[in-house]
Amino acid sequence: MSIRINQKTDYSQLFASVGGNGSNNNSINFGVNLSDYASIKSGSYGKLMKAYYKKVDSSDIKASDSTSSSAVKGSDKYKDDVVSAYNKISSSAEALSDSLDKLVSKGSDSVFTKKNVESTDEKGNTETKYGYDVESIYSAVKDMASKYNNFIDQAKSSTDDNIARQANNLATTVTLSNSKLNAIGITIGDDDKLSIDEEKFRKADMSAVKNLFNGNQSLGYQIASKASMIGTKASSEAKAASGYTGTASYAQTPNVNSILNSIV
Repeated sequence: MSIRINQKTDYSQLFASVGGNGSNNNSINFGVNLSDYASIKSGSYGKLMKAYYKKVDSSDIKASDSTSSSAVKGSDKYKDDVVSAYNKISSSAEALSDSLDKLVSKGSDSVFTKKNVESTDEKGNTETKYGYDVESIYSAVKDMASKYNNFIDQAKSSTDDNIARQANNLATTVTLSNSKLNAIGITIGDDDKLSIDEEKFRKADMSAVKNLFNGNQSLGYQIASKASMIGTKASSEAKAASGYTGTASYAQTPNVNSILNSIV
């Protein structure tokens, strides 16, 4: 009996059918961890090792315990920086989504629900009118813009190509509504951040503001959805990255290849 070997053969199948026992039969056979084997075969583990050793200046490497300890600490800092960056994106995405909830939601709790609104003119005269609460709407939109600017800044500058690409797609989506945003006093800068002209906004048609940000077909909903997806991706990558140790080993995960490829 002979086995024909070629470059594209997935040798893990040879191990999967023999040796081992119980539920671990497809994971470890004859001392071979197939998850490790698959990542080495695909080149993912090599990328991790290169990233790890790149953090250590070769001129400073000495055969001593102190040098080894420094290398481990450097690697730990690199891992912490990666995890921290992902967590910041995830947190800013959640903050943006929470802010947009006030604008997107409908019903009696909606910021766009008309009611009796008391206002005071320049002479100090108080008047009550039934209509939109412009003060509450402006406050909600201003908060959203601030949270959006923070999120888009972090996500677009991410070293994760997938996250950065999705953030740029979100910015493009917002830009498509540029004329409608300008009509209510909101402008988009060259850095894709939003700025609000308070005076122009307060004088704008609040029905136009509502159409932009309220409901499941609105721009507000699109921003919230895309930000949530990016935040979920960042959170997942943070958890995956936190599994790496100071010696460049890693916690086993169901999809180790994709995790290695996405963070290294």
